[in-house]
Amino acid sequence: MRLFVAVPFPAEVKNELGKLIDDWRRERDKVGWVKKENLHLTLKFLGETPVEKLETLKSNLSSGLNGQTAFSISLAEAGGFPNLNRARVIWVGVSEGKEKLAELAQKVEEATVPLGYPSENRDFSAHLTMGRVKDFRLSEGLLAKVRACTFEVKGIIVSEAVLYQSELAPGGSVYTPLARFELAK
Repeated sequence: MRLFVAVPFPAEVKNELGKLIDDWRRERDKVGWVKKENLHLTLKFLGETPVEKLETLKSNLSSGLNGQTAFSISLAEAGGFPNLNRARVIWVGVSEGKEKLAELAQKVEEATVPLGYPSENRDFSAHLTMGRVKDFRLSEGLLAKVRACTFEVKGIIVSEAVLYQSELAPGGSVYTPLARFELAK
C-alpha cells in the first residue's frame, strides 16, 4: 500500500481551490492538475508499506499526535518548485500557521522514523500541491496567472491529521482515509 499522512481541507476550501485550478487549466499547459476532491496538505509521504505494518503505524501515529491541539492556518500566494521558471510543481502557500504545521509534521516524523520510514532530509515546506508540471516550458499566460495570484483563504481550522492510502488509477490517484487522528480542541 502507498501511504501518506496529510491535513484534509473542508469542502468549501476545496471548492475555492478548485476554481483557481479551473482558471489555470484554461491555459492548456501540460500540467497534471490535482482533482479538487484530492486536495490536501501532505505532512509526510510514507510510500509503499506492507499491510502487516499498518496497525503498528496507526498506533505510533495515534501516540505521537496525542496531545496536539487544533490550530488555524491561512492559504495565500502561489508559486512553483524549485522555482516558477523551472517548475515541477505548482503550489499554493501557507501564509499563517506554518510553524504549527511544521510541529505537526515533526510529530509525524518522530512517530514514523522508528518504524523504518526514511527521515526527511529537508525542512518542512508548508504548501498545497495544485499541479505537477509535465513540460517545464509553461506558457506566459499560466506564468502570469500564478505570479499575479491573489488567492487567500483565512481561518482554516486544522483539527485532524489523516493516514491515507493512495492508489494510482487511470483517471488519477484515489485517496482512501485509513485512520483519522483528531487534534485536541
